[in-house]
Amino acid sequence: MNFRLVSTLILTFITFSNVQANDSFSIENAWIREAPPTISTLAGFMTLHNHSDQALIVESFTSPDFKQIELHKTAIDNGVAKMQKQGPISVPANQSLTLEPGGFHLMLIDAIRPLKVDDTTLVTIHYNGHKQTMTFSVKKTTGTPPSHHHHHN
Repeated sequence: MNFRLVSTLILTFITFSNVQANDSFSIENAWIREAPPTISTLAGFMTLHNHSDQALIVESFTSPDFKQIELHKTAIDNGVAKMQKQGPISVPANQSLTLEPGGFHLMLIDAIRPLKVDDTTLVTIHYNGHKQTMTFSVKKTTGTPPSHHHHHN
């Protein structure tokens, strides 16, 4: 192989390695914020893109590395940030929903094994009676999500 072909293949892999998709939706920038080793509940983030003409109803999330996963939303009440557990959520047809710090996010509860920076874990999303498993990477952050997209806190 020549250098140009190898460079193109590497760039293609890097560009698409953090996007997981099927025909009806794709998941981008799936990551978990690193926490100290004594903390067993972690926060997970991603962007869900609904490519279908129907609403995507996200019913639940599961993982072999956590006893439970809940969807939460951060809300400010009298200047205090509070997390509110959410039920199933809808991603409207041909739209996206970003789970990010300060907004919707996953609470990954009771880790079965310790996770550190660069570890990965599988999380299955249950939607519209179907399921798809995605890979989340553990990232060290200082409040800014590890992505090239603009995020609001």
